[in-house]
Amino acid sequence: MDQSCCCGAFERLQEEDLVLYILSFLHNLRDLFRLRAVCKSWYRAVLSRRFTTVYASSPSLRQLWCALRVRTEVPDDIGDFDNYYDYRMTLQNHVELWRPKEGGPASCCLTMGPHGSHFVGLCSSNGLVCGRLMEHESSLALAVGNPITNSWRTLPPPPIEECDVLPPPSLTISMLHDQDQGSYQIVVLYTKDSDAGPADENGMKFFSDEKMYLVYPMQYDSKAGIWESGLPFSFDTSQGSPLRGNAIYTYHVAHLILAYDPSSRLWSHYDRAAIANLDPEIDRGGDWEGWTPLSRLVFTYKGKYYLASQLVFWQDVTTYRSLGFSIWELNYELAGWVLVSRVLWRDLACSPMHEEEDHDWKLEVAGDMVVFSCFYKKATFGTLYPFAYDMIDSSWIAPCYEQNQGRFDDVECSYSFFPSLSAQP
Repeated sequence: MDQSCCCGAFERLQEEDLVLYILSFLHNLRDLFRLRAVCKSWYRAVLSRRFTTVYASSPSLRQLWCALRVRTEVPDDIGDFDNYYDYRMTLQNHVELWRPKEGGPASCCLTMGPHGSHFVGLCSSNGLVCGRLMEHESSLALAVGNPITNSWRTLPPPPIEECDVLPPPSLTISMLHDQDQGSYQIVVLYTKDSDAGPADENGMKFFSDEKMYLVYPMQYDSKAGIWESGLPFSFDTSQGSPLRGNAIYTYHVAHLILAYDPSSRLWSHYDRAAIANLDPEIDRGGDWEGWTPLSRLVFTYKGKYYLASQLVFWQDVTTYRSLGFSIWELNYELAGWVLVSRVLWRDLACSPMHEEEDHDWKLEVAGDMVVFSCFYKKATFGTLYPFAYDMIDSSWIAPCYEQNQGRFDDVECSYSFFPSLSAQP
């Protein structure tokens, strides 16, 4: 048989207009993502500027995608405590796609970073995701990419000393992608030990385990292609309150919330307000009685600042029982956090919390959705499943997973993003 007759019928469709016409009937970007692998001409068509223009108004581009890495068995190469967050191990057995409000997760072929890398997603903005490449041990190697087009860019490492590079759960990284300008900014806030004397009058040095440290900003502009360092936080360099900027750092020791604005390159800060006490009669005798906040995360949404916190009940000085999760809004007039919403774990239908273990939380804000996840822990198996909160309709959402023979899989949300056919890293 003539080999030329064996080529697929789809590949023989050479008219680009005809291919675009066929694909225009697809209203589900997930199906489109799969069908781009049919043949070369379809792959080129899906990534073409013309199709991007035609498909720009599709509802699929307004749906949040969450790429979940699923680990179904304990790795054999579990190390000691020093390698607690060593992501050079096998990160997942398979990858799943979860779209909140669009059903449960399903296996997919989304890529987890550049080919051959151990990519841990940390933030996203307008179709692009940013994360750390864990195979680089002595530097903070970052990559930015578009998971839909599978285009990735490895950034030059920021000039941060190895001793100042923290594991993923302790990194403070934010990203802002300007779609109109086709550029993005990345901000890394990191601490640096200070060998100077006691804290000065400006209070710019803080203590942790009898060490003094400063918080420095490092920002990357995709147009310039270089990292630039800013001034460390101090009360002299800060504008005070209200908070301004999307890069947020919480000083647990000094009881401060710091915010850095990459546009103005200025700091702002606020004395960490206490969570407003609810009327104890509201919770007396109920599921929330005796709650205490734990694992606080601060984020910004539409110019306002919010705190997400796990709520627990302490059974004694060392043991607690996890009750659920909550979101609070910063109210400057009341000088405190005001409750927005809270949910019990049983109502969220997540996997049960392991009461004897701490969880390193991961938070991503994408559009009107806040996605929560827990970082993998090498030495433990069975972590809390990711879940989300819709800031518009005040609803909590969790993927539907079934318990498998009394055991739960490890599921970590690597990154959350709104798919884009045009975003370029």
